[in-house]
Amino acid sequence: MIVTGAGGGLGAATTRQLHERGVNVLAVDLDVGTLEAAIGLHDERIAYLSADVSNAAEVERIATTTVQRFGRIDALFNNAATHGPAAAIEDYSEEEFRRVLDVNVIGVWLLMKATLAELARQKGRIVNVSSIAGLIGWKNLSGYTAAKHAVVGLTRAIAIEAASQDVAVNALCPGSMDTPMLWEGAKGLGVDMQTAGDMIASAIPRGTIGTPEEVAQAATWLLLDAPSFITGAAIPVDGGQTAT
Repeated sequence: MIVTGAGGGLGAATTRQLHERGVNVLAVDLDVGTLEAAIGLHDERIAYLSADVSNAAEVERIATTTVQRFGRIDALFNNAATHGPAAAIEDYSEEEFRRVLDVNVIGVWLLMKATLAELARQKGRIVNVSSIAGLIGWKNLSGYTAAKHAVVGLTRAIAIEAASQDVAVNALCPGSMDTPMLWEGAKGLGVDMQTAGDMIASAIPRGTIGTPEEVAQAATWLLLDAPSFITGAAIPVDGGQTAT
């Protein structure tokens, strides 16, 4: 299995849960040192790889390395992402916007393209990480919101294409999770972090910010246990926020 963005909160939590289930994982992020520190696992069932998912040649290397190390690709957790600036559109540069799309959209597309043939041999599964920002609008996050809407669209399109090959393709849409990415985005609220946390939690019916482990539980279910008839879905993990 491939997990991208494995050095972040959601990626590391999912990698650990998959490892507990006995899964072989190639954990991918930009920096191997960060990966190893975040995940903390060292045995024959895990390998670490530094790669940029927005680069087609490096994505091919991810796919090739997985097959060389573990013999096959049976699932892909397409999680790598960048938040981009928390800024109004007039303060958002074209360069920053393009970088967010390169990682969050082009990267997702490249990984699916590079692994689909191998996944079809295994009747495998793909889980793409979108966000509730892929289901609703989000102030001062135009790049991230556009990218995560695109991830939902890509998921639905490829789910249709891959259905005849018995590959299930779904999207997870996490809400506000206690990760560095959340707190970076919270800077756009223009208040101190304690106040920002209270504001974010107050918008969630459950009344609390979620944890990476909760998203990892949903991801692990979709990757390993969910019926293969579930495909093309965009599933919120958000404490009820998008239900309001």
